[in-house]
Amino acid sequence: MEMGASERGRQRHVPFHAATTIFNQEVAPVAYGCVKFVVVRSGQARLLSEDDEYHVAVGDIAIVSPNTICGTIPQESVSATTVYVNEDYVLDQLFWQHADKFITRRDVVWFIETHYPEPIQLIHFGERAVLRLSRILDELACLSEGGNSESRLHRFQALLSIFLDEVVPTLKARKESTDRSGAGAQSLAPLHRPTRSEARSVAEQLRRNISRRWTLSELSQSVHLSESQLRRVFIEAYGKTPSAFLRILRTDRMADLLRQTDLPISRICQEVGWEDPAYGSMQFRRRAGVNPQRYRKNYRRTQPAQSTTETPCFSEDPVAKASSPRDAFEQVVDQG
Repeated sequence: MEMGASERGRQRHVPFHAATTIFNQEVAPVAYGCVKFVVVRSGQARLLSEDDEYHVAVGDIAIVSPNTICGTIPQESVSATTVYVNEDYVLDQLFWQHADKFITRRDVVWFIETHYPEPIQLIHFGERAVLRLSRILDELACLSEGGNSESRLHRFQALLSIFLDEVVPTLKARKESTDRSGAGAQSLAPLHRPTRSEARSVAEQLRRNISRRWTLSELSQSVHLSESQLRRVFIEAYGKTPSAFLRILRTDRMADLLRQTDLPISRICQEVGWEDPAYGSMQFRRRAGVNPQRYRKNYRRTQPAQSTTETPCFSEDPVAKASSPRDAFEQVVDQG
Protein backbone atom coordinates (compact mmCIF):
# COMPACT_ATOMS: atom_id res chain seq x y z
CA MET A 1 0.00 0.00 0.00
CA GLU A 2 2.17 2.79 -1.33
CA MET A 3 1.87 6.44 -2.32
CA GLY A 4 2.34 7.67 -5.89
CA ALA A 5 5.49 9.33 -7.21
CA SER A 6 4.23 12.87 -6.62
CA GLU A 7 3.19 12.03 -3.07
CA ARG A 8 6.60 10.48 -2.36
CA GLY A 9 8.22 13.70 -3.51
CA ARG A 10 6.16 15.77 -1.11
CA GLN A 11 6.68 13.36 1.77
CA ARG A 12 10.48 13.70 1.66
CA HIS A 13 10.20 17.40 2.51
CA VAL A 14 7.65 17.23 5.32
CA PRO A 15 7.78 15.33 8.63
CA PHE A 16 4.52 13.49 7.96
CA HIS A 17 1.99 12.73 5.23
CA ALA A 18 -1.22 10.74 4.94
CA ALA A 19 -3.17 9.31 2.02
CA THR A 20 -6.29 7.16 1.65
CA THR A 21 -6.28 4.84 -1.35
CA ILE A 22 -8.42 2.04 -2.78
CA PHE A 23 -6.32 -0.78 -4.23
CA ASN A 24 -7.69 -3.12 -6.86
CA GLN A 25 -4.37 -4.40 -8.25
CA GLU A 26 -1.12 -5.74 -6.89
CA VAL A 27 1.43 -3.16 -5.69
CA ALA A 28 5.05 -4.14 -6.34
CA PRO A 29 7.36 -4.39 -3.30
CA VAL A 30 9.31 -1.21 -2.49
CA ALA A 31 11.11 0.27 0.51
CA TYR A 32 10.89 3.76 2.02
CA GLY A 33 12.95 5.64 4.59
CA CYS A 34 9.98 6.51 6.80
CA VAL A 35 7.75 4.76 9.34
CA LYS A 36 4.40 3.74 7.83
CA PHE A 37 1.14 3.15 9.68
CA VAL A 38 -1.19 1.30 7.28
CA VAL A 39 -4.77 1.39 8.61
CA VAL A 40 -7.11 -0.99 6.75
CA ARG A 41 -10.51 0.68 6.38
CA SER A 42 -12.26 -2.00 4.31
CA GLY A 43 -11.51 -5.25 2.46
CA GLN A 44 -8.61 -7.66 2.83
CA ALA A 45 -5.09 -7.97 1.43
CA ARG A 46 -1.74 -9.67 1.80
CA LEU A 47 1.31 -7.63 2.74
CA LEU A 48 4.51 -9.13 1.37
CA SER A 49 7.88 -8.40 2.94
CA GLU A 50 11.14 -9.95 1.81
CA ASP A 51 10.93 -12.79 4.34
CA ASP A 52 7.29 -13.03 5.39
CA GLU A 53 3.65 -12.56 4.45
CA TYR A 54 0.92 -10.88 6.50
CA HIS A 55 -2.84 -11.13 6.02
CA VAL A 56 -4.61 -7.87 6.84
CA ALA A 57 -8.32 -7.11 7.01
CA VAL A 58 -10.55 -4.24 8.06
CA GLY A 59 -9.62 -3.16 11.57
CA ASP A 60 -5.93 -4.08 11.23
CA ILE A 61 -3.00 -1.68 11.41
CA ALA A 62 0.41 -2.60 9.99
CA ILE A 63 3.44 -0.64 11.22
CA VAL A 64 6.23 -0.86 8.64
CA SER A 65 9.78 0.07 9.67
CA PRO A 66 11.99 2.31 7.50
CA ASN A 67 13.88 0.59 4.66
CA THR A 68 11.59 -2.45 4.78
CA ILE A 69 10.52 -3.88 1.44
CA CYS A 70 6.75 -4.24 1.37
CA GLY A 71 4.24 -5.03 -1.38
CA THR A 72 0.46 -5.54 -1.45
CA ILE A 73 -1.86 -8.06 -3.07
CA PRO A 74 -5.51 -7.02 -2.47
CA GLN A 75 -8.30 -9.56 -2.25
CA GLU A 76 -10.65 -8.01 -4.82
CA SER A 77 -10.43 -4.52 -3.27
CA VAL A 78 -9.00 -2.96 -0.14
CA SER A 79 -9.14 0.59 1.19
CA ALA A 80 -6.43 1.87 3.52
CA THR A 81 -5.18 5.10 4.98
CA THR A 82 -1.40 5.19 5.26
CA VAL A 83 0.29 7.66 7.59
CA TYR A 84 3.93 8.27 6.67
CA VAL A 85 6.11 9.66 9.47
CA ASN A 86 9.68 10.83 8.86
CA GLU A 87 12.20 8.68 10.75
CA ASP A 88 14.10 11.69 12.12
CA TYR A 89 10.81 13.14 13.38
CA VAL A 90 10.11 9.90 15.27
CA LEU A 91 13.59 9.92 16.82
CA ASP A 92 13.26 13.55 17.89
CA GLN A 93 9.84 12.99 19.44
CA LEU A 94 11.04 9.97 21.42
CA PHE A 95 14.21 11.76 22.50
CA TRP A 96 12.36 14.73 23.98
CA GLN A 97 9.51 12.64 25.34
CA HIS A 98 12.00 10.57 27.36
CA ALA A 99 14.74 13.16 27.87
CA ASP A 100 15.24 11.88 31.41
CA LYS A 101 16.21 8.44 30.08
CA PHE A 102 18.29 9.13 26.96
CA ILE A 103 21.70 10.78 26.89
CA THR A 104 21.75 11.31 23.10
CA ARG A 105 19.65 10.40 20.09
CA ARG A 106 21.89 7.38 19.56
CA ASP A 107 20.26 5.90 22.65
CA VAL A 108 16.87 6.33 20.97
CA VAL A 109 18.08 4.35 17.94
CA TRP A 110 19.35 1.61 20.25
CA PHE A 111 16.02 1.60 22.13
CA ILE A 112 13.97 1.16 18.95
CA GLU A 113 16.23 -1.52 17.50
CA THR A 114 16.16 -3.61 20.69
CA HIS A 115 12.51 -3.12 21.65
CA TYR A 116 10.90 -3.17 18.18
CA PRO A 117 13.20 -5.21 15.90
CA GLU A 118 10.43 -6.61 13.67
CA PRO A 119 10.35 -4.95 10.24
CA ILE A 120 6.54 -5.19 10.15
CA GLN A 121 4.28 -5.40 13.19
CA LEU A 122 0.61 -6.21 12.70
CA ILE A 123 -1.96 -4.94 15.21
CA HIS A 124 -5.50 -6.33 15.23
CA PHE A 125 -6.86 -2.98 16.34
CA GLY A 126 -10.50 -3.82 15.70
CA GLU A 127 -13.08 -2.59 13.22
CA ARG A 128 -14.89 -0.42 15.78
CA ALA A 129 -11.63 1.12 16.99
CA VAL A 130 -10.61 1.99 13.42
CA LEU A 131 -14.06 3.43 12.80
CA ARG A 132 -13.55 5.61 15.86
CA LEU A 133 -10.38 7.00 14.24
CA SER A 134 -12.04 7.58 10.86
CA ARG A 135 -12.54 11.32 11.32
CA ILE A 136 -8.90 11.80 12.33
CA LEU A 137 -7.61 9.69 9.42
CA ASP A 138 -9.80 11.51 6.91
CA GLU A 139 -8.67 14.91 8.14
CA LEU A 140 -5.01 13.87 8.08
CA ALA A 141 -5.42 12.85 4.43
CA CYS A 142 -7.21 16.11 3.58
CA LEU A 143 -4.51 18.18 5.27
CA SER A 144 -1.85 16.35 3.24
CA GLU A 145 -3.63 17.19 -0.01
CA GLY A 146 -3.86 20.88 0.87
CA GLY A 147 -0.15 21.62 0.68
CA ASN A 148 2.21 22.93 3.34
CA SER A 149 1.33 25.80 5.64
CA GLU A 150 1.96 26.66 9.28
CA SER A 151 -1.68 26.20 10.25
CA ARG A 152 -1.93 22.83 8.52
CA LEU A 153 1.34 21.67 10.08
CA HIS A 154 0.13 22.44 13.59
CA ARG A 155 -3.24 20.80 13.00
CA PHE A 156 -1.64 17.71 11.44
CA GLN A 157 0.75 17.36 14.38
CA ALA A 158 -2.12 17.61 16.87
CA LEU A 159 -4.14 14.96 15.04
CA LEU A 160 -1.08 12.75 14.61
CA SER A 161 -0.50 12.87 18.38
CA ILE A 162 -4.06 11.68 19.01
CA PHE A 163 -3.62 8.87 16.47
CA LEU A 164 -0.30 7.75 17.95
CA ASP A 165 -1.71 7.89 21.50
CA GLU A 166 -4.27 5.31 20.42
CA VAL A 167 -1.98 3.06 18.39
CA VAL A 168 1.47 3.08 20.03
CA PRO A 169 0.36 1.55 23.40
CA THR A 170 -0.85 -1.52 21.49
CA LEU A 171 2.60 -2.24 20.02
CA LYS A 172 4.34 -5.32 21.35
CA ALA A 173 7.84 -4.61 22.63
CA ARG A 174 10.59 -7.20 22.92
CA LYS A 175 12.29 -7.61 26.29
CA GLU A 176 15.22 -5.21 26.53
CA SER A 177 18.76 -6.50 25.99
CA THR A 178 21.64 -4.92 27.90
CA ASP A 179 24.24 -5.75 25.25
CA ARG A 180 24.83 -2.75 23.01
CA SER A 181 27.68 -4.30 21.04
CA GLY A 182 27.34 -3.53 17.38
CA ALA A 183 25.58 -0.21 18.01
CA GLY A 184 26.74 2.87 16.18
CA ALA A 185 27.37 2.81 12.45
CA GLN A 186 25.73 -0.59 12.14
CA SER A 187 22.40 1.04 13.03
CA LEU A 188 22.35 2.36 9.48
CA ALA A 189 22.05 -1.13 8.05
CA PRO A 190 18.46 -1.60 6.85
CA LEU A 191 16.44 -4.37 8.47
CA HIS A 192 15.87 -5.81 5.00
CA ARG A 193 17.87 -5.73 1.80
CA PRO A 194 17.24 -2.55 -0.21
CA THR A 195 15.49 -2.81 -3.56
CA ARG A 196 18.45 -2.05 -5.84
CA SER A 197 21.89 -3.69 -5.77
CA GLU A 198 23.45 -0.38 -6.87
CA ALA A 199 22.28 1.25 -3.63
CA ARG A 200 23.74 -1.58 -1.56
CA SER A 201 27.06 -1.32 -3.43
CA VAL A 202 27.36 2.42 -2.83
CA ALA A 203 26.41 2.08 0.84
CA GLU A 204 29.10 -0.58 1.29
CA GLN A 205 31.72 1.62 -0.40
CA LEU A 206 30.87 4.46 1.97
CA ARG A 207 31.01 2.17 5.00
CA ARG A 208 34.41 0.76 4.02
CA ASN A 209 36.06 4.17 3.66
CA ILE A 210 34.18 6.89 5.52
CA SER A 211 37.18 9.27 5.60
CA ARG A 212 37.50 9.47 1.82
CA ARG A 213 36.33 12.66 0.07
CA TRP A 214 33.66 11.02 -2.04
CA THR A 215 31.90 12.69 -4.94
CA LEU A 216 28.52 11.73 -6.33
CA SER A 217 30.13 11.48 -9.76
CA GLU A 218 32.61 8.74 -8.79
CA LEU A 219 29.98 6.84 -6.82
CA SER A 220 27.55 6.88 -9.75
CA GLN A 221 30.29 5.76 -12.15
CA SER A 222 31.17 2.85 -9.89
CA VAL A 223 27.66 1.40 -10.28
CA HIS A 224 27.11 2.55 -13.89
CA LEU A 225 24.28 4.96 -13.16
CA SER A 226 23.84 8.65 -13.79
CA GLU A 227 24.08 10.92 -10.76
CA SER A 228 20.34 11.58 -10.78
CA GLN A 229 19.57 7.84 -11.08
CA LEU A 230 21.88 6.98 -8.19
CA ARG A 231 20.35 9.67 -6.01
CA ARG A 232 16.86 8.36 -6.73
CA VAL A 233 17.55 4.65 -6.11
CA PHE A 234 19.60 5.43 -2.99
CA ILE A 235 16.83 7.54 -1.46
CA GLU A 236 14.29 4.81 -2.26
CA ALA A 237 16.50 2.23 -0.52
CA TYR A 238 17.74 4.18 2.50
CA GLY A 239 15.51 7.24 2.73
CA LYS A 240 18.58 9.50 2.49
CA THR A 241 20.98 10.81 -0.14
CA PRO A 242 24.47 9.26 -0.28
CA SER A 243 25.96 12.42 1.25
CA ALA A 244 23.48 12.36 4.17
CA PHE A 245 24.18 8.64 4.63
CA LEU A 246 27.93 9.37 4.79
CA ARG A 247 27.41 12.13 7.36
CA ILE A 248 25.61 9.68 9.63
CA LEU A 249 28.39 7.11 9.23
CA ARG A 250 30.97 9.73 10.16
CA THR A 251 29.11 11.08 13.18
CA ASP A 252 28.43 7.57 14.47
CA ARG A 253 32.13 6.74 14.12
CA MET A 254 32.95 9.98 15.94
CA ALA A 255 30.73 8.82 18.80
CA ASP A 256 32.60 5.52 18.94
CA LEU A 257 35.98 7.28 19.11
CA LEU A 258 34.74 9.75 21.72
CA ARG A 259 33.68 6.85 23.94
CA GLN A 260 36.58 4.52 23.27
CA THR A 261 39.60 6.88 23.16
CA ASP A 262 41.05 10.06 24.62
CA LEU A 263 41.97 11.43 21.19
CA PRO A 264 41.50 15.20 20.74
CA ILE A 265 38.30 16.12 18.97
CA SER A 266 40.24 17.73 16.12
CA ARG A 267 42.04 14.42 15.53
CA ILE A 268 38.77 12.48 15.66
CA CYS A 269 37.25 14.78 13.04
CA GLN A 270 40.21 14.11 10.76
CA GLU A 271 39.96 10.36 11.36
CA VAL A 272 36.39 10.28 10.04
CA GLY A 273 37.03 12.59 7.07
CA TRP A 274 36.33 16.11 8.32
CA GLU A 275 39.43 18.29 8.07
CA ASP A 276 37.65 21.23 9.69
CA PRO A 277 36.96 20.36 13.38
CA ALA A 278 34.35 23.13 13.67
CA TYR A 279 32.37 21.69 10.76
CA GLY A 280 32.72 18.14 12.09
CA SER A 281 31.56 19.23 15.55
CA MET A 282 28.56 20.99 14.02
CA GLN A 283 27.56 17.87 12.08
CA PHE A 284 27.97 15.74 15.20
CA ARG A 285 25.75 18.06 17.22
CA ARG A 286 23.04 17.90 14.57
CA ARG A 287 23.08 14.11 14.76
CA ALA A 288 23.61 13.51 18.50
CA GLY A 289 21.89 16.56 19.95
CA VAL A 290 25.00 17.60 21.92
CA ASN A 291 28.48 18.73 20.92
CA PRO A 292 31.39 16.23 21.02
CA GLN A 293 32.78 17.60 24.31
CA ARG A 294 29.43 17.25 26.06
CA TYR A 295 28.87 13.80 24.55
CA ARG A 296 32.21 12.54 25.90
CA LYS A 297 31.58 14.14 29.30
CA ASN A 298 28.10 12.63 29.56
CA TYR A 299 29.41 9.20 28.61
CA ARG A 300 32.37 9.29 31.02
CA ARG A 301 30.04 10.33 33.82
CA THR A 302 28.23 6.99 33.45
CA GLN A 303 31.42 4.90 33.53
CA PRO A 304 33.61 3.59 36.37
CA ALA A 305 36.68 5.74 37.04
CA GLN A 306 39.28 4.23 34.75
CA SER A 307 41.26 5.09 31.65
CA THR A 308 39.43 4.53 28.39
CA THR A 309 42.32 5.18 25.99
CA GLU A 310 42.11 2.74 23.07
CA THR A 311 39.82 0.49 25.12
CA PRO A 312 36.72 -0.85 23.36
CA CYS A 313 33.42 0.02 25.01
CA PHE A 314 31.88 -3.34 24.27
CA SER A 315 33.73 -6.46 25.34
CA GLU A 316 32.89 -10.10 24.96
CA ASP A 317 34.42 -10.70 28.38
CA PRO A 318 31.56 -11.64 30.77
CA VAL A 319 33.20 -9.63 33.54
CA ALA A 320 33.39 -6.55 31.33
CA LYS A 321 29.73 -6.89 30.44
CA ALA A 322 28.83 -6.39 34.07
CA SER A 323 29.82 -2.72 33.67
CA SER A 324 28.63 -2.27 30.08
CA PRO A 325 27.57 1.18 28.83
CA ARG A 326 23.91 0.19 29.01
CA ASP A 327 24.22 -0.86 32.66
CA ALA A 328 25.90 2.43 33.54
CA PHE A 329 23.29 4.32 31.55
CA GLU A 330 20.53 2.67 33.53
CA GLN A 331 22.27 3.71 36.75
CA VAL A 332 22.16 7.32 35.61
CA VAL A 333 18.45 6.96 34.82
CA ASP A 334 17.79 5.49 38.26
CA GLN A 335 19.67 8.34 39.94
CA GLY A 336 17.67 10.86 37.89
